[in-house]
Amino acid sequence: MTFVDHAIKESTISSEDTVIDMQEFVDFMRIWFEKNNYKINEKVYLALLENKTQIKWECTKKPEDYHKFEISVKFDLKASQEAKGKRKLSKGTVKFVYSAKLIRDFDNKWLGAWKYITRASYDRFIVKENEVKVVKELEKDVSKLSEAVKKYLGL
Repeated sequence: MTFVDHAIKESTISSEDTVIDMQEFVDFMRIWFEKNNYKINEKVYLALLENKTQIKWECTKKPEDYHKFEISVKFDLKASQEAKGKRKLSKGTVKFVYSAKLIRDFDNKWLGAWKYITRASYDRFIVKENEVKVVKELEKDVSKLSEAVKKYLGL
């Protein structure tokens, strides 16, 4: 049975009156996740009337066989006007929402009554020390993501 541990609460980075090329921002985020060994699963891509775009991703990374990181991100762009220039730029509000969780036994290897008891012992006595390192790695990834977005948006 899959267990979700150490959720990093939903946080928001937003910027008003920002001039942005949404496709360039999405490409920047895709490259960031791929560079940090995350697989991207695009859940939603909505482009409404050229002035509102919403994208939701679930990005996963397996630092080891027992744990998996999952970072959920949502991009929202509400353009108030098109900015002038050669590229397709929009001026408006950019909202970037993210959260993260650590998933244990993500592939259900420890399913069953006897395995459940064994897994509980395994978690308590063997994995405990390693889990501290894994949690710090997840927190570091989320911190780097937040800094990258702020830097891109000029905040």
